[in-house]
Amino acid sequence: MVIELKRPAVEISPIEINQIADYAFEVSKNQRFPRDKTKWKFILIGKAISERAAFSLKKYQGENGYYTGTEDDSLTVWVKDWGQIINEAAARHKYLEENLKLAVGDNSEGMRYLQEKYCELLPEECLNVV
Repeated sequence: MVIELKRPAVEISPIEINQIADYAFEVSKNQRFPRDKTKWKFILIGKAISERAAFSLKKYQGENGYYTGTEDDSLTVWVKDWGQIINEAAARHKYLEENLKLAVGDNSEGMRYLQEKYCELLPEECLNVV
């Protein structure tokens, strides 16, 4: 994975997108990295994406900001702004948080095991839960 962060004042334009695409292409051709064993993901991040640059981006496998890639996904180029990065991270966090609550909600057997095994490490109020 290669991440290129632009200065905070830089709005991503087609110029920056072409730069990272050219760089991705050259790096992926390097003989030191066997093509059948190496996957490349290049991500360009900036404060904003110009309207013209956004026109060339697509949605791929449910994720926004896809620019280009190979058919076998051994090389992909993504373009994102900080808002997208933060929103995607918040959505993943919320998903995990909700699913972990469901998974642990009714697990008295597991809690009993933890209390027996690690009673000296648990606070007093945790020992009387189950």
